[in-house]
Amino acid sequence: MRLNTFIRLSGLATIVGGIGFTLFEILADTLHPESLPFSQRYIGIQLSTMELVQFVSLMILLFGFVGLYLHQMQRAGKFGLIGFLALFVGTAFITGEVWASTFLFSALSAQAPQFLDSLTKTPPAFTGAGVFAGLVLFPLGLILFSISSLMAKVYPRWACIALIVGILLFPFLPIAGSIILGAGLAWMGHQVWRNSSADFLIED
Repeated sequence: MRLNTFIRLSGLATIVGGIGFTLFEILADTLHPESLPFSQRYIGIQLSTMELVQFVSLMILLFGFVGLYLHQMQRAGKFGLIGFLALFVGTAFITGEVWASTFLFSALSAQAPQFLDSLTKTPPAFTGAGVFAGLVLFPLGLILFSISSLMAKVYPRWACIALIVGILLFPFLPIAGSIILGAGLAWMGHQVWRNSSADFLIED
């Protein structure tokens, strides 16, 4: 398998993952606002079904981020590697959290609603540490990766800026932030899909 094929496919994955991430945030924030207790948000399977879209999107983005990094690896240097590793690990943590909310929270809302609500108020220390790691590493990695991309000058400048603006805006205006973030990801993915020119091979 040629590496340029792998990278081009990762560009397509970034487009799809970015769109899916944005779609989930719009639907979830509109139909199931975070102001509601978890036990109420997850009654039934509607939100869990939406979470499945986010879960799949994040898994696809893990693949996409690898290709985004490889596409600029030679120009991004050590700083780009640090940003990519933080972004990849942070995305993995977030993906794990979304897996739990996708496949467990609906059942917990029906069978143990008080326990589910307690997870957001007084979570066990180990659980809180895992959630905190994702909440820190994902935005930090995305910002560092975007800065390294600005320095490498491989991706469009405004696509990199969109990622930074989107992730900083997300905690305050999640719908607007997710739209900007998704647009930046799709823009970068499109750049990779069209222009990847790596010419060496990955051995089968």
